[in-house]
Amino acid sequence: MIPRQMIGRLRSRRALLVVAAVLAAWAVAGFLVLPYFLRPVVERKIAERLHRPATLRRLSLNPFALSVTMEGLDVKNRGGAGPFFSVERLYVNLEAVSIFRGGPVIRALTLTKPSL
Repeated sequence: MIPRQMIGRLRSRRALLVVAAVLAAWAVAGFLVLPYFLRPVVERKIAERLHRPATLRRLSLNPFALSVTMEGLDVKNRGGAGPFFSVERLYVNLEAVSIFRGGPVIRALTLTKPSL
């Protein structure tokens, strides 16, 4: 028969491993997987909303800080004739309350080198 202390330790270790695995999956998904798949979606959504061609050089997410960084956002005039709007870097940091309120609650917003 296994002593109760040992059973408690095994459960604690198992719980710790589950938490570590969930955090690791959250980090891999947020830092590596999601930016790869979301960048073309963000480009397409911006282009659809503004009815202008748009490109985005890089998209970064930080799932622990709930922040998004877009680098090299370039929106062209209709037909792609010339620049309409560009931003070297756009950083948005959300509050954790955003998850429960159903809408974004922005803690910080930083635009670097905006150009109209």
